[in-house]
Amino acid sequence: MLKKYNLNLNQSLDLKHRISDKKVIYNVILVILIVFWDTVIPSIGHFLPAIGHVLYLALEVINTIIEHFLEHNFHLSPRESEMMVFWGGMIIDFVLLCYFLRKAYLKTIALFEDAKIKWRMMEDNQKNALYIKVAVVISMLVLPFFF
Repeated sequence: MLKKYNLNLNQSLDLKHRISDKKVIYNVILVILIVFWDTVIPSIGHFLPAIGHVLYLALEVINTIIEHFLEHNFHLSPRESEMMVFWGGMIIDFVLLCYFLRKAYLKTIALFEDAKIKWRMMEDNQKNALYIKVAVVISMLVLPFFF
């Protein structure tokens, strides 16, 4: 894609900040799945609910094992062990959420910096072509809302 614009970004970008085309494609696919999940997921097949049920059952088995461990080793009541497992799971979920949000934020900043460097290296006619491409994509996304 960069060869089309005759740009040599290896000199101006650090290698660890560069983002491969595969990662960009995966991110685009992820955004499409998030935005159009109600259409895409049912069309994939009927195996996803089965996978969800199996994962839920596995999580319940793990929770039950942890609850019994807490009850027998620390002499807790079933209610206390349930509460400890619940709040422990909430803390783990919150930490994972913070981790992934931070990772997404840093990736967004890296993408923005990469786009800014590419934009500064482009010539005016390439910028105009990019404006037209962006306008066409936005109009294609907005068009279904009018019909």
